[in-house]
Amino acid sequence: MSKRANPVVIGGFVLGALVLGIGGLTAFGSGWFSDNTKDIAIARFDGSVSGLAVGAPVTFRGVRIGQVKSIQLLLTPGTYQARIPVELEIDRQKVFFVGPARPLAESLNDAVDKGLRAQLQVQSFVTGLVSVNLDFFPAAPPPTKTDDQAMEIPTLRSGFDSLLETVGALPLQDLAGTALAVLTNLNQLLTSPEIKTLLTSGARGAEALEQAAATAQDAIGPLSKSLEMTLVEARVTLQTIQQATKSTQTEVSGLMGDGRKLAQDADKQLLALTAQANATLKATEQMVQSANGLIGPTSAQRADLEQVLRNLNYVTRSLRGFAEQLERNPNALIVGKR
Repeated sequence: MSKRANPVVIGGFVLGALVLGIGGLTAFGSGWFSDNTKDIAIARFDGSVSGLAVGAPVTFRGVRIGQVKSIQLLLTPGTYQARIPVELEIDRQKVFFVGPARPLAESLNDAVDKGLRAQLQVQSFVTGLVSVNLDFFPAAPPPTKTDDQAMEIPTLRSGFDSLLETVGALPLQDLAGTALAVLTNLNQLLTSPEIKTLLTSGARGAEALEQAAATAQDAIGPLSKSLEMTLVEARVTLQTIQQATKSTQTEVSGLMGDGRKLAQDADKQLLALTAQANATLKATEQMVQSANGLIGPTSAQRADLEQVLRNLNYVTRSLRGFAEQLERNPNALIVGKR
């Protein structure tokens, strides 16, 4: 016979399960287990968001910082103007601001004032999927202030949407009609008899031109050979001139070297002569200075020199008189003066 279960134990397990369930509901309800690292920003698009889906990446210059949380449609009664608010879930752990810590909403509001805008960007032209890219556009118009307390990032039309809008504004039907008319006229022109006649005449002219080219080639053959021979002779003559020029350059270089050596020797001899001339000039100056010292008015030797000159003058007169006497009387040396 099996043992009967204890009601106290069973009641304790049931009571514990109830307490755990109530605690879990309270914890989830109070947000204890919720992700507090995410902030929500709103981007309102006026155009088409085709290709955008929940979970699409939110990037800043290619860096993923979050994802699309929800996409809604707002219609204005009466005008039925459509606006599409897109909730962007931004991860605070992937966005950091340098400087003092402050709430992400405050930092993003300052970034919006500096030109931060949201723009749709095609991820792949094959799949057609798009993402939301954030970037700074300083020339963008200032954002419109709203009473909504949610953190809002203004939007800009993408370059692809602007291209589609430009293409859509083109008069494609008129352009297609004009192109069809041009093709029709071109077809008529190409199938006209005048074009066929012109093509036939062109073919005949081409044949005549080909025959003339063949005749010219036959005539040019001997001339080409003669020209080749002339070129060979000219090349040989040029080589001979080059060799002669090299020899002349060598001889001229040798003559220049000899002339340079002669000039150097002449410079050395001229320097030696100049030194000798300077020495002679200095000696002459010294002799002149010595002579000036001897014959100067205040010189002590000048009086003696003048006396010597007077004596020499007297002796000279005496000798002249004696010579004249001997000339008149040659025997004076023997018989004496009478």
